[in-house]
Amino acid sequence: MARLLSAFDVYVGVDQTGAVHGTGLKKGLPKPLPTSILFKNTLYTGLFLPAFNDVEIKALVASTVPVKNSKIFVAVDAVLGLPEECRVPFHQIIEKTKRYQATRRRRKELAYGREAAFDFFLQFLEPGLRKHVEVKGRAVTPFRLPERRCERLANANSVFNRVPAQRNIGCGTYRILCDLAAGSNENQQRFLVWPHQPNLNSSKTNMVISETYPSLMWKILGISRTRNESDFYSFCKSELTIVSRKKVSADHIDAAVSAIGARYLIEEKKYFQAVAGHDFGREGWILGLDYKKKE
Repeated sequence: MARLLSAFDVYVGVDQTGAVHGTGLKKGLPKPLPTSILFKNTLYTGLFLPAFNDVEIKALVASTVPVKNSKIFVAVDAVLGLPEECRVPFHQIIEKTKRYQATRRRRKELAYGREAAFDFFLQFLEPGLRKHVEVKGRAVTPFRLPERRCERLANANSVFNRVPAQRNIGCGTYRILCDLAAGSNENQQRFLVWPHQPNLNSSKTNMVISETYPSLMWKILGISRTRNESDFYSFCKSELTIVSRKKVSADHIDAAVSAIGARYLIEEKKYFQAVAGHDFGREGWILGLDYKKKE
């Protein structure tokens, strides 16, 4: 794994905030994802990714940076794993996503959106908790939602919890999973999802995808405790040239922080060498989080 993850040409950050249209004729349909690309000392931002799959990522990179056959690391703000008590490995989540999408389309129901996402993740809960959460929208004492260890350590929200709305990670995660599921048959050997596929032969892929948590990346880089945009630009001023095609949103800045943080962790902190050999199980892990940290 260390050899595969030791060097990348391009770092891509993808933010899932507002992953689907909330109103109008396109309500519930996926929309382009705010994206930033880090290549050498240039940060390209204000970009949008039409769909989260290796074909679209490579096309966006190819149209943005002057390098061919690049090795790409992708840090996406989405949950790539479920709590151990759900007993579902990542590849089964993808297969269940594919079947669920087909069922909703057959019923002529919205295939994306907050309600579809909430309904999708409910299937992984035990029946008693599932009925309770369906009514409440969250777990109320004495019930408890399952959480991954990395979510507890990072104070990150669970896909099972749809309140508060501003911290709802389930909707965007579900959209990301749908994109991955749509191309899973032909794409199986074209990218690696860390840490679920640590032993994939490096000759078969030039892309690695990992879960990121922007709030954690802001802390790791020491940019700003409050995620202040002016602090971000001050941080970049002496290190990077920023190129933007369109107006840069707060979501683009989060995507940029994820890309910059990924390169810092991999190239300077040697993060993957430090965690090599550790078994993260079915839950997966948030990039940059210290797995030795006690709860």
